[in-house]
Amino acid sequence: MLDRARFAISRMLLKETELSIKLIAELIGYSDAASFNRAFRRWTASTPQGWRLERQLRA
Repeated sequence: MLDRARFAISRMLLKETELSIKLIAELIGYSDAASFNRAFRRWTASTPQGWRLERQLRA
């Protein structure tokens, strides 16, 4: 459940804000951006920055 909540919140923050990846990682409970990057890659096969850029290009 924690993973699903982190994933949902991280997607919302990446899509709707310009917060840094580091700050998003901290807000959702990761000790550092590298840990968040690994988890996000596990969830999406993409980095948080890559996912954000892809969404921006679609808009």
